[in-house]
Amino acid sequence: MFNCSNIVLGTEEIPEEEIDGDGDVINEDPIDGFQNQYQYASAYFLETIEPHWLILLATHKAPSAIWQAFEDKFARENTSSFFDQLNTVSDTRYDTGTPIAEHINAYDTYWNRIQLRCSAATPYDRYALPFVFKSVFESPEAKAAILLCSLPASMNNIVDNLQTKEDLTYDHVYNKLMDLRSATSGSSECDKAYKTAVVKGKGREQQRLGRSATPKECNYCKKYYPSARSEGHTWNECSKLKTDNQKKKNEKKAGSSARFVVEET
Repeated sequence: MFNCSNIVLGTEEIPEEEIDGDGDVINEDPIDGFQNQYQYASAYFLETIEPHWLILLATHKAPSAIWQAFEDKFARENTSSFFDQLNTVSDTRYDTGTPIAEHINAYDTYWNRIQLRCSAATPYDRYALPFVFKSVFESPEAKAAILLCSLPASMNNIVDNLQTKEDLTYDHVYNKLMDLRSATSGSSECDKAYKTAVVKGKGREQQRLGRSATPKECNYCKKYYPSARSEGHTWNECSKLKTDNQKKKNEKKAGSSARFVVEET
């Protein structure tokens, strides 16, 4: 949070002006730095809290006073309150009847709330769970994975496309999903993927009812082996993807062994 934690916690105050013999202020930089961080802290609260709690900002104004008000209202350090926040993140689901941006913004809010709680945790705290989950909520890969889990089955094709990318991070997922438009308008890559997903979802339902279903298609083969057959299986059933992943693991292992031999000699 732009190194604003001390301002939010109320342990850092604006430096007093230091005047030299000519009457000039000699510590303008620290004063300006404090004022900038103060503004960052206020903006952070404004961007992350839910609209119906904005009254706390108007009432208390100073970041430390706002933080104290939130602590007084919500800071119940126990298993029940922590799991309430954890469930809010993990149980978030996207309703395709609403804009994808609204879902992502809500998810960000829930994630930032519990991440902030875990970020200050230490291994010496009486209540251990926030520290146990600290590394999870600092991970952009975990944030991406849980966001993808919040998407409905009708968007499985989009999820499949994204999961073919190695080291998938939240920024990549965010950028792709924010390109989404409604399934009936726009022409972005994600639009096309979404339309395909809707068709496939209908096909699965038809198959369940005994009618013809849309055939499977492997996005990995389609992208990396365009001359090979991509129908009849999905990326998570793809033998080529499994073989390529195993090759990469073997190459990394061989590289590590070679470095070890060189170091030993």
